[in-house]
Amino acid sequence: MDIEEYKVYIKVDNNDNIIDINSSEFLMNHDGWIEIDHGTGDKYHHAQNNYLDKLIINPEGQYRYKWVNNKIVEVI
Repeated sequence: MDIEEYKVYIKVDNNDNIIDINSSEFLMNHDGWIEIDHGTGDKYHHAQNNYLDKLIINPEGQYRYKWVNNKIVEVI
């Protein structure tokens, strides 16, 4: 049995804030998305809820992560 590998994508705004994250399983069109990782299991398959340690937006409504030098950086 083959284990399916999934790609993780992020979408950033003009300030490099990560405004969305998703998996190749759920994206039909990758235009405007940045591929950042790949692998097997829920971390990759269900990236929206499992890839990052915290929610993308904090309780005050600010974006928590930025894409800096090809890495995810927590800023808040």
